[in-house]
Order: sequence, then C-alpha cells, then structure tokens
Amino acid sequence: DLLDLARLENQMAKGLNLHETSLATYLRPVVAQFQVQDDLRDVVTYIDDHLPDVRLHPDSFKRLIVNLLSNAFKYSSNGSPVIVKTFTQKKADKEYVGIAIQDYGDGMSSEDLEHAFERFYRSSAHEQISGTGLGLAIAQEIMHAHAGEIEIHSTLGEGTTVTLLFPAIRKWGR
Repeated sequence: DLLDLARLENQMAKGLNLHETSLATYLRPVVAQFQVQDDLRDVVTYIDDHLPDVRLHPDSFKRLIVNLLSNAFKYSSNGSPVIVKTFTQKKADKEYVGIAIQDYGDGMSSEDLEHAFERFYRSSAHEQISGTGLGLAIAQEIMHAHAGEIEIHSTLGEGTTVTLLFPAIRKWGR
C-alpha cells in the first residue's frame, strides 16, 4: 500500500492521463469481478448507464473501487449486502457524477471519522482486522488526482457510506 501511494503521488506530480468516458463503463467490470474469498455476500448495484461523462485514469479508478469494496466487506458481517449506486448531484453550481458504496457493518465513531484519511490511522475498535491504515489515504489521493471529492458518512452499529464525486464534463439531456 505504501508503494502504491508513492507511485500515485509520483504519477500525480507528472499528471495523470485522464480519459473522457462513461463512469459506468469502468465501474461495472470492477464491481462484477470483485470477489472476497469464501464470502457469499452480494454486491447490489444500481448503476445508471445514462450519466454525464467524466475524466478517469482507468488503473487508479480500479484501485479506488477495489479498495473501497474491500473495506466494505472487511468491516461488515457475512450475510449483509454491499450496495454500489451511481447518481448525479449539483453542488456549488457544479455538476458531479457520484458513486456511493454502502455497507451495513460496524460503522465508525466520530473520532475515527475525523482521522479516516490520515495515513496509518487505524481504529482501536478494529485491531483484529488486518490492514495498513493507508486505504482511505490512497482513495483520497486518487480523488484529488481526478479533481473530485470523497466523503464518508457513518453511524456506529449501522454502517458506512463512502461517496465519490467526479466532476461532470458535459451536461446530460433526456
């Protein structure tokens, strides 16, 4: 993870080669191929194929989605679904195409939410779950490289939703 973060920072310094594309074109195959060994849970998807285009770097986008899906599976119990949905949103007079990844796991405390994007931060409540504490820091770097935003909403005992907002590059019509 540390090596991935260093590579990402190096790529960002040089400028990522972003491609104008439909978000669904890259999201569907990543979600469809996502598997956690010995886990029978479903990823429930609501992916709209008629959203405005965005600019993506395919490899870092895949890394981002796999990272967030891994977290959703890691921190929620077997039998609970992980939901992935796309949407559009207007925020401060800008149009965004969004992805929300929602789990029904343990959730995060307000203190954990304050530190969620810090490198190497790990909640003491989840010490038994392996990880480096770099996943959300990497996700944030990827979103910054895409001129996007990442938000986390979580409630202890109810779950977590991570929202990604990518700037739309054209208006959508009917």
